[in-house]
Amino acid sequence: MRLAVLRGGPDDDIFRENFGPFVRTLQAKGFAEGTNLTLDYRIRPGGVDDFNGLTQSVVNEGVDAILAIGPVAVRGAARTTRSIPIVAVDLETDPIAERFVSSLGRPGGNLTGRRGRRSCAAPGRRRAS
Repeated sequence: MRLAVLRGGPDDDIFRENFGPFVRTLQAKGFAEGTNLTLDYRIRPGGVDDFNGLTQSVVNEGVDAILAIGPVAVRGAARTTRSIPIVAVDLETDPIAERFVSSLGRPGGNLTGRRGRRSCAAPGRRRAS
């Protein structure tokens, strides 16, 4: 499986550290990088226009799925393909208002994922009681 990972912002240690559990979960499910999994990282700062082109390039290259992290990456992916599955991690955007999905109960289409407030505190921070 070839998974494109689209993200706006810097490719920094914090991203890699937080992305590690996702990769380990894939490994636990039987996917191993270099064997039956290719992670194609496309990380860059920029606006939605940059991600439209970026997403179009991964679509043209034949990825099996897209993991879009952040509002700009999700918008770019959602506007570029209606056939490749998109897993969206966007803690800011309302998917109904953006017309990514028709409803939360029955989204339809090729986009699924997570939105809303973070469910856990950032590393090194404590939750307010």
